[in-house]
Amino acid sequence: MKKPLFSLLLLLLTHLALGQNNVFIGQYFKIMPTFAPGLTGANNFLDVKTGTRSQWTDVDGAPTTQFFSANGTIRPGRNAYKYNSHQVNDTSPYAKKPVKIGLGGYVINDEIGEIRQTEGLISSAVHVNIHRDINLSLGVSGGLNHTRIDVDKLTVRDQNDDTYKNYLASGLQRNSLKLLFGLSAYSDQFYFSYAMMNLYPSGDDRDVHDREVAHHIIGGYSYALNPQFELIPNFHARKTDHQKFLLDIGTRVRYQRNAYAGISYRTNQYFVSMLGYTLNDLLDIGYSFEWSAATSSLTNSGGHEIVIGLRLFNHGKYVPMW
Repeated sequence: MKKPLFSLLLLLLTHLALGQNNVFIGQYFKIMPTFAPGLTGANNFLDVKTGTRSQWTDVDGAPTTQFFSANGTIRPGRNAYKYNSHQVNDTSPYAKKPVKIGLGGYVINDEIGEIRQTEGLISSAVHVNIHRDINLSLGVSGGLNHTRIDVDKLTVRDQNDDTYKNYLASGLQRNSLKLLFGLSAYSDQFYFSYAMMNLYPSGDDRDVHDREVAHHIIGGYSYALNPQFELIPNFHARKTDHQKFLLDIGTRVRYQRNAYAGISYRTNQYFVSMLGYTLNDLLDIGYSFEWSAATSSLTNSGGHEIVIGLRLFNHGKYVPMW
């Protein structure tokens, strides 16, 4: 079905969509290395996540996102401790570790109407214990971003529109190299990460809007209310060359490190509520619902997100704070 007005709007927003910087995942902490490469392999198990997100569910051509992420430790250090996931004050799995290497990667597919972005990156990080259970890590991610516009499904009112002509002249497919560098500090009680992203267009398909830098700052802290409950305030700040500063700030309450409920607010006037549960320290599932505080009927239709994960080779049966 042709959608003239909506398609033209999407066409005008294409430049801002490049680079996956506009992708919002309500449960971003589920795939932390995507935004914080320094946390790749921070937990000593193979962490696999897959999820889907649908926004503006009553609008034809509305944004949808699918993602897959996996990361683990390829040189784990010795650990004489065993971990019980049912206590908030458990012994940290990060304590008394030598240098270790994390390896992982992710794939994200994002669609907005006739615009599709597919991005795949591989990440690695070096982790060093600096004090008791506190670790410092340096990570890097690299891969490709492919953006495509399905022109056969586009309808514009004015075929002579300059923006439309520019897209036809420059091509409706773009490939870019994406690199992220990140520094993180973490333990079983907190995490803090800064990452810088650079997007490099390939070949002759260059445009000033492609050559952008993005900054991501992520943090969280686990405060034990009692041996069963903990409070986890967290935030995710991002800034790019061509987008406004955005801050996602929220908190989760977790019971026995298995079940949690939380809410967060993003400064683009979106709220996100979420629920999650981990079964047998192996399988976890999370659901979030996102809605806008704005008055626009287009954005008030809400969005749904489901994330399913596996913690493989989790011999210590440890459930981290993210």
